[in-house]
Amino acid sequence: MQSQKVTSARSISLNKAFPSAANRYDHYATLQRSNSSLKANVFCVTRNGRSMVVKDYSHARPLIRYTLCKVLIYRETAALKKLQGFDAVPEFYGRYGQHGFSMQALCGEQPTRELLADQASLREQLRNAVNSFHAAGVTHNDLRMANMLLDKQGQLFIIDYASAFQRDSDEKISFPKPLKHLLFRILRISDHAKMLRFLQLSTSFKASHKEQQVLNRAKRLHRLADCWKTLRRMAKG
Repeated sequence: MQSQKVTSARSISLNKAFPSAANRYDHYATLQRSNSSLKANVFCVTRNGRSMVVKDYSHARPLIRYTLCKVLIYRETAALKKLQGFDAVPEFYGRYGQHGFSMQALCGEQPTRELLADQASLREQLRNAVNSFHAAGVTHNDLRMANMLLDKQGQLFIIDYASAFQRDSDEKISFPKPLKHLLFRILRISDHAKMLRFLQLSTSFKASHKEQQVLNRAKRLHRLADCWKTLRRMAKG
């Protein structure tokens, strides 16, 4: 079995890509180049032997950069701060300029479906991570293979918290508390169901009665979402 490499070893000059950051780092590698104002540029930099990953929205249009991007940065950094100390979460370093933030650079590979099916320890790490997030009042909302990373020691990391939702966040612009708690319960079901579907890759996994209830609830939620999308299409003609 082969796993896909996540990080790039390619180093390029910072002068062309990010002039303001030129000459500050020993090495620079682009991990994600975005054409969307609502999606970050992601790059890995090394200075004095220390590597970090930076997510940066400075390419966005000014209006979007100072409004929506500001909310996106706040939500993701708040989730990372909330989950610091958890085994599956990269270390958060802090803000990067006005429109970005930095975190631990992880060296590893994306796990494959075959690997998840074969390794009980890996599946247990995934289960523990998701349950720990939920116990802390955070849902990830984007659990997929591309957002998992396995390091050389066999430690599983969950990455990309851009879609994360906090039950008790202190955002200035936020939902009423009862609605936030309702959304958290719905998103927790979706998170949990995605995790269980990964566990089901193993032929030895048997969902408990409670876990089967979660899967059934997730199916009903997906059907409701599909009905809503259909109604919207009909309304648009």
